Amino acid sequence: MKRTALLMAVSILALCAAAAAQRVSGDWNAAPGGSHSPRSREIHLDLRVAHARDFAGSQLALTAGLLLPAEYPKHTIFYSTWNIVSAADWSSGFFPGSFWLLHEQTGDLAWRTLAETWTAGIEDQKFNTTTHDVGFMIFCSFGNGFRLTGDPAYRDVVLQAAQSLASRFNPAVGCIRSWDFGLWQFPVIVDNMMNLEILFWAAANGGDPLWYDMALSHALKTVDNHLRADGSSYHVVDYDPLTGGVLSRSTWAGFANDSTWSRGQAWAVHGFTMAFRETGELALLDAAEAVAGYFVDNLPADGVPYWDFDAPGIPDTERDSSAAAIGASGLIELSTLTVDPLRQRKYYDAARRILRSLAAPKADGGYLAEDTAGQPLSQGVLMHGCAIHPDSFAGGNVPDESLIWGDYYLIEAFGRYETIPPPGK
Repeated sequence: MKRTALLMAVSILALCAAAAAQRVSGDWNAAPGGSHSPRSREIHLDLRVAHARDFAGSQLALTAGLLLPAEYPKHTIFYSTWNIVSAADWSSGFFPGSFWLLHEQTGDLAWRTLAETWTAGIEDQKFNTTTHDVGFMIFCSFGNGFRLTGDPAYRDVVLQAAQSLASRFNPAVGCIRSWDFGLWQFPVIVDNMMNLEILFWAAANGGDPLWYDMALSHALKTVDNHLRADGSSYHVVDYDPLTGGVLSRSTWAGFANDSTWSRGQAWAVHGFTMAFRETGELALLDAAEAVAGYFVDNLPADGVPYWDFDAPGIPDTERDSSAAAIGASGLIELSTLTVDPLRQRKYYDAARRILRSLAAPKADGGYLAEDTAGQPLSQGVLMHGCAIHPDSFAGGNVPDESLIWGDYYLIEAFGRYETIPPPGK
């Protein structure tokens, strides 16, 4: 019976979302005031965001119909089908998290049904002490679930996951260890900024107050050791676990040790913004503005970065739409936290520029995985994501695909765009 209800929810949501997407797409060119007026451009983007969210819903609902509740999509394989992973993969929380965000933005309880189903499958990861990514896994799923439902069982899962993450903190280093593989002694990656949010939240909601101190220490150490003078960032900093001294600064997913991996820079924009919001520490606001300035100033015309800002072959190399989505979401929030009106406008306008590209279909030069007839070109939502590029130190396989975390942060950015007014309004 439960499986039948789930399949019915999937079918209804897919049909409704597809119909809504088709309906909205026909209104794109109907914005009043002339196609080049500021008001027209704003309405035009509003319509595209609404259309893209409906398209995202139809794609995610169709994906749910192909999966068991213990299966999670990670990236597409040549745009044809999703590569499926277990709940133990770092990316598992983004699929149920996307359904929670769709439920929040639409009020549709059917999205909540799907969110609850795929959230439940991740619960055992609350005990996972082998990775910093327990923050992504649990906070995107159970964290959003508690925020939107108030279910105390969800809160308990988040608190246990925070305890697991805190077990990776080294007082000598002042950071949480990111990885347990490789030849590093105590590697900390810039991505880890994102996983601090679960510690900040848990410390304020019944968890150990020391978790706040751990998260703040990690954030400030990242300011000191990951950022360059121009606001760009290193991907990996390796520490001596006994003395806390820096052993090396390097990359893994980027092109070279002195290059700037675009998704790492986007994690920094989003992560430092969140850390300032949670702490009020001005050093973290300065860091958020520094990394955001570099990110925005080095974007290509359409606002979607290449996989590395220093990648060889630019402009004839792959983009990373997931970096664009993460960056856009962070920039919208940062526009509400910085006190400089010029920076407020700069961040917000850059986010709008990014969203105009991400929410446009491929046929219009955009990144949404649909053609002119509204037909999907991928099982994912966004095209042209780059998980790990073959030219990176890590060496990837398929540099052009749909990525579940790109889809999640796209939907998050839509919600922020629709609820956060432009600067000055």
